[in-house]
Amino acid sequence: MSNIGRDFRDALGRFATGVCVVSAFSKEDYAIGMTINSFASVSLDPRQVLWSLKHNAVTYGMFSSVHEYSISVLSATQKEVSNRYAKPGDHALLSGDFLVSERGIPFIQGALAVFECTNDQVVPSGDHDVLIASVSHFHAKGEQPPLMFYSGRYLDVSDQVVRSKPSPALSA
Repeated sequence: MSNIGRDFRDALGRFATGVCVVSAFSKEDYAIGMTINSFASVSLDPRQVLWSLKHNAVTYGMFSSVHEYSISVLSATQKEVSNRYAKPGDHALLSGDFLVSERGIPFIQGALAVFECTNDQVVPSGDHDVLIASVSHFHAKGEQPPLMFYSGRYLDVSDQVVRSKPSPALSA
């Protein structure tokens, strides 16, 4: 990576993100997972989200071919889960890490929120594909702080989490 590429990556790292795990059943019918921080909402009506998948990721072939998956928003207590599915290598979900929804989609146990998705669109962009998905089902529970990522490392926001109504400016 060039210095400009590294500098750009470092600048992007100044934007704090949540941490999620995308989970699905592979073509071989075992549960797979991959840590992401590219998750974002697209639309409330219809319910849509997006995330991105790097073309040369070890998991590209696995996730580019699945139609249904879940996106689990991790809590601050789930750093080990995040690390496990961020590493290169085997991305089979460990049995203690996941449950299967009523609709047959694996998701991370203990997640703050889970979005069950169906792929709508794959948009090639640079060295990634942007996956836009419809959310068929979702649930949110727990009051723990989220797992956050900032400047190449986890950020502890547990002391800063304020339980209040959203600002009207952020509701748009």
